[in-house]
Amino acid sequence: MREYELTVVYDLAVAEAGGQDASVAHLTNLVETRGGQVLKVDHWGRRRLAY
Repeated sequence: MREYELTVVYDLAVAEAGGQDASVAHLTNLVETRGGQVLKVDHWGRRRLAY
């Protein structure tokens, strides 16, 4: 099986039910329901982005 990398950037100011953990769980569920497998989750925390 091929390996792909997914990077997600979202606004921490958005009041989402459950916060960061709920977002990660939702994305993991989304990948797995489509036949994928999540091998690693790496939380980078808050970072300044240069764009």
